[in-house]
Amino acid sequence: MVVKIKKIILILLFLLLPLSLGERLEHEIVNQKIYCNISYNNLAYENINILMKIKNDTETLYYYIPHKLDNLKVNSSINYSDLVIYYIGGYTKLELEFNKTLKKGELINISIKGICRDCIFWKDNYQFITSYLVAGNTTVKVVLPPGYILASDVITPSNYYITGNGKNQIIIWKFKNQEPSIVTFSFKYMYAPYSPPSSNTTKTKSNLILILASLLIASLLGVSLKFFKDKKDRDKELEKLKSLLNEKDLEIKKLTEEIKKKEEILNIVNGKVSKVEMEKEELKNQVNSLKNENEKLIKLISELSEEKEKLAEENKKLRERVIELEEEIKNYLTSRCKLIWDFLTEDERKIVEIIKEHGHITQKELIEITGMSKPKVSRIVSELQDRGIIIKEKIGRINKLTLSDEIKNNL
Repeated sequence: MVVKIKKIILILLFLLLPLSLGERLEHEIVNQKIYCNISYNNLAYENINILMKIKNDTETLYYYIPHKLDNLKVNSSINYSDLVIYYIGGYTKLELEFNKTLKKGELINISIKGICRDCIFWKDNYQFITSYLVAGNTTVKVVLPPGYILASDVITPSNYYITGNGKNQIIIWKFKNQEPSIVTFSFKYMYAPYSPPSSNTTKTKSNLILILASLLIASLLGVSLKFFKDKKDRDKELEKLKSLLNEKDLEIKKLTEEIKKKEEILNIVNGKVSKVEMEKEELKNQVNSLKNENEKLIKLISELSEEKEKLAEENKKLRERVIELEEEIKNYLTSRCKLIWDFLTEDERKIVEIIKEHGHITQKELIEITGMSKPKVSRIVSELQDRGIIIKEKIGRINKLTLSDEIKNNL
């Protein structure tokens, strides 16, 4: 019953796909090799290699797989900038974005690896049934697990031949100059008992598995340690920058207090000078009788004037120092913002630039402008908030995103 349902699903999928696969493909498939390796746990590990010829200049390529393929890994002979995977109506759609324009007549190799989890069923025997997009010169090769053989000669399509490598039975189909079409592949297979391996072979296999598992654990541990070390180093650098900023703030406060004290002293001196000059005027009528005292006062005035000039010069130097410190702080803030900017990913920079351009913007508007997925934008916004780069402001009933004052004033 399960197999019949699978067949019905594949037939419906074929009918739902557009009649003109040329419209979906957009470009010519020159050569295609599909390799499917069936595992003991009824999973089909697929490797699809496509040689495609560009029909019209484009920056985007599409490829359709008429079944669901998980754990996808995609490589291309021309580096792509972005990969989007859609699972629609039981089939898989790949969308590759390139930084450069692919020219008409240009050839490109694309390699797709993944796992098909729903193409093998059990009813009396194992039943393999799935569909592939066949176009141009296409070769489809399905490898059975070691110890398994075909259970029936009912195999579709009929243009197959059977071979082997001493351990596995292999079914191969070849198509030449094929117009783009969806082809269903199916057959039954079963387990055929064979003599168990020797104890030495089993021991060697167990040791090999143990070594591979140890290497995998060591690799994961190394990656984890490097990640946490890099994060710790970044946190230390940020702490140093914060500490330096606090030191500069304290230095400015100290210099400001010293300037106030010097100004108070200068005001006192100015008051004394004024008082002495008044006294000088009053003593002019007593010059003859108070000549000696007058000379002392003149000398005092001279000393106070010199002290005033010194204080004025010191005050000038202090003001110049304050200006220099303000410039240093400004440069520091600019450098700090640049450092923060350098730590941002390309997507984070894009979101920061959009927020800077709009001033205030909602997260929904960010998704519409950037074209990024909602989870991706939500994650980036959350990380930028945690780092103090953006903040949320409530405007009316809506929470809008804006840049923090430090980033806004210095970026």
